[in-house]
Amino acid sequence: MNHIFIYGPPGSGKTTVGYTLAQRLELPFIDLDRAIESNSGMTIQFIMDQQGELTFREMESAALQTVLNNEESVIALGGGSLLRDENRALAEERGRIILLHAEIETLLSRLDSDVNKRPLLIGDIRENLFRLLSTREAHYKSFPLSIQVDNKSISQIILEAQTVFGRFHLSNMGHYD
Repeated sequence: MNHIFIYGPPGSGKTTVGYTLAQRLELPFIDLDRAIESNSGMTIQFIMDQQGELTFREMESAALQTVLNNEESVIALGGGSLLRDENRALAEERGRIILLHAEIETLLSRLDSDVNKRPLLIGDIRENLFRLLSTREAHYKSFPLSIQVDNKSISQIILEAQTVFGRFHLSNMGHYD
């Protein structure tokens, strides 16, 4: 079973791209952060505030292992979910990962409206995002499949992702992958 994983920094469009790609390929869509919230009955913000990042990362690892047992799907991962070697190894073993990459100004413009939903960016968003990207730069660059999303429509990004994966779903005269 080959899952498709959408990964990248906060604001890169993982959920939007993942959801739209899943629709195009007629596959189920899973947002790992929403799965964590559903499983725990708590928001990511609450988990991070009350139990800390380490507990959140444990929950994230457990949620990833659970969704990997589902049917083939498109999975939007949290921006730090593959920092753990075991999570990355699982994802690479069970599917293909594509990294969405964007310039900091693009990320900032997208994050401006929902910074309070992103615990690692609360406060000075520009400074915190710059620090987070600097810390994770080598990690993000280590993924061989990536798409630069700046100044592209969702349709352009999806077409590029489908081309990178070599996955298209045709349904004119029957259904074909």
